[in-house]
Amino acid sequence: FIKMLPMKENVLLNILAFYLAFLLIASPMMQIAFTTPEKFFGRSYMVSLFSPYPWETQHVTKNVQTLLWENITKTSLMFTEIQDGDYWNSLNDKPLFGRLLSFFFIFGLIIAICHIREKRYSLMLIFFFFFLLLSITTIDAPSYRRTQGSIFIAFIFIAVGMESTFAFMQCNPH
Repeated sequence: FIKMLPMKENVLLNILAFYLAFLLIASPMMQIAFTTPEKFFGRSYMVSLFSPYPWETQHVTKNVQTLLWENITKTSLMFTEIQDGDYWNSLNDKPLFGRLLSFFFIFGLIIAICHIREKRYSLMLIFFFFFLLLSITTIDAPSYRRTQGSIFIAFIFIAVGMESTFAFMQCNPH
């Protein structure tokens, strides 16, 4: 039935099916969020930069904009330069990638940004930056646990960087 529909209707039907599946899967979580918001959002009030509560417990004297910029910097550098401050998240007290993998990661990220109009790269970048927001908007950035979704995309950027480097080396053998 779906294959017989014109392309435009086929896409709309697929989008509708996606949202219906999403609502079905997310409905128990949404029910808890609507019926007991204090339990559902309780932890986020303690760690969010935008909540008034962390200021009381953490004795933070900086404004939100300054903290947000610091978190963007720290989270961006967690792959190559600085480690997660939580001992349980980074047992080796090192950044996520060593020097060689950091090179390939940055190169792959640049390639993805340069090819953002291609669907595969744009989806990877959206996914990557969305999961970085989970660390950027909290008081204890960088956090490997909060950015787990972006870490596996970072490994794909490494593969893209490696593939591009090896392709370049094959085209220029000298």
